[in-house]
Amino acid sequence: MKVVNPTDILNGKTYSYIDVFDDLDGIVLGTKSNGINYYIYDRYCMNPSCNCEEVILHYVENDEREKWKAAEFGIRISLINKKFEVLQTSGMTKKQARELVEESLKSSDQAMELFQKRYKQMKNAGKEALQRWKQQSKEATQSTRLKPKRNELCPCGSGKKYKKCCGAS
Repeated sequence: MKVVNPTDILNGKTYSYIDVFDDLDGIVLGTKSNGINYYIYDRYCMNPSCNCEEVILHYVENDEREKWKAAEFGIRISLINKKFEVLQTSGMTKKQARELVEESLKSSDQAMELFQKRYKQMKNAGKEALQRWKQQSKEATQSTRLKPKRNELCPCGSGKKYKKCCGAS
């Protein structure tokens, strides 16, 4: 798993499944409409305390004759009821984007199951990243504590002076 910024996780930034797991084998999704291929990149909120139950899908047109075309758009879709909202478009109208999504979602039970599975994986990855970050922060804090002075009480709780206890060489 790639390193993700804990602050971004807590602030609800979405991450692409491909970017987090860095495994392209079988991950790229797509659909075809009117003879045009579209790659679909799925993005998720990784904050484990957020119960958004949504995925952001970014559709990018791929014309094999012209490598990449400008048409692309994003949607936010509910994993519970499949309702979606077109967020932005480039190279096509929102109506065209809506029609393409509706067409691709007609037989989408398999895709929705995949998105739900990935949603859980991304939430777990976010939880693990935050736990690692908290542990690293705790260790950094402990390692930067000042060493007690020789005649102060030892921090181990023995009641002895540091020089006669843990500070003895």
